[in-house]
Amino acid sequence: YRAENQPEQSYSERQLYEAAMDRMVREVSLSKAISDSEAVELLETALKKGNLLDRMKEWQGKALFIKVKDPSSNSSASSQFNYYYYQAKYRDDNQNNIQDKGDTGFFNPASTVKVGISALVLEQLNQLQLPKETEYRTLGSSTWYSVAEDIEKVLIVSDNEATNRLILFLGFQKLNSKMREKGIKSFSVNRLMLDRGTLVNSPVFELRDRGKIIQSPQQSVSQSVSCFEVDQKQGNCSSATDLAEILMRLVQNDLFSAQEKFNLREDDRLWLLEVMSKTPKQAGMNYEATFCRFLEPLSQKIASKTGKLFSKCGIGLFSHSFIDTSFLETDRGEKYYIVFAINPPQNISKERAIDWLNTTTQFILTKIE
Repeated sequence: YRAENQPEQSYSERQLYEAAMDRMVREVSLSKAISDSEAVELLETALKKGNLLDRMKEWQGKALFIKVKDPSSNSSASSQFNYYYYQAKYRDDNQNNIQDKGDTGFFNPASTVKVGISALVLEQLNQLQLPKETEYRTLGSSTWYSVAEDIEKVLIVSDNEATNRLILFLGFQKLNSKMREKGIKSFSVNRLMLDRGTLVNSPVFELRDRGKIIQSPQQSVSQSVSCFEVDQKQGNCSSATDLAEILMRLVQNDLFSAQEKFNLREDDRLWLLEVMSKTPKQAGMNYEATFCRFLEPLSQKIASKTGKLFSKCGIGLFSHSFIDTSFLETDRGEKYYIVFAINPPQNISKERAIDWLNTTTQFILTKIE
């Protein structure tokens, strides 16, 4: 029970059992309208017909496209979801119960983990009966930060320092266990942003709301989640399906049970989506439009009138990978969840990579049913 080329590690019988349970990934919690084999074949065939398959292979592309089929207005049926995969169905190939780069469909989620982190922070404030505008700081620090402002920085310009504050406020243990309780089994956060290290304990935090101060106790890490991202070091991992289902829990939360959904106040859920719909310029921040929204150029073509784009992207600085997670509703009312990752050579510019993501995404949307 260790990753290939990983140093020997000792595990108790209980730890082995829990690791095995964690790796029993629930790939899809919602009913699908088509079979997996059809979904995989159709997407690969579409890429081939569009002369995009060779580049997809060369750039180690992985993609999950989910088309939402809403019922007619006079129907009592629920929405259906067509899942289309290219190299993005997670499978533990070496059956070691540890996510690692040798596994099929392995994702280095980079900054896309920040959506789930933000949702869990708002859930924690809801449980404490505190508003999103609550201020917080580590005990002994002289600087207070607004949770709402930190989440805006995290989702709009991917601020890593703000992300690390939110991670430590939640605590690694709670962050990962809460996701598993919701059925998001392959989502693992095991390091701070821009850190190649592993789990750390959380300090005591102070929370301030309208002059009232309460303390959030120190949180220790008692169990690590096995996930090896780069350089044989524990990192942050997910499956494409889990990244999409985090978005689903925010966009279509009524589809999920009380245990599965994020326990958010409705105005906080809508606010979170509003934040994810903004370009940096719209938020008064001086960054390019595609800074955290790789599919912004496409949305301007097909979703600029009545459509919408809720989006978070990421760049794997240690791997030169580009990852986008989005919910896109076109002006025609078509709805899609998109998780798309590419790993081009180092000499390929960010601009060229983003352009190819947009071109390929637009083509795929015309081919899936």
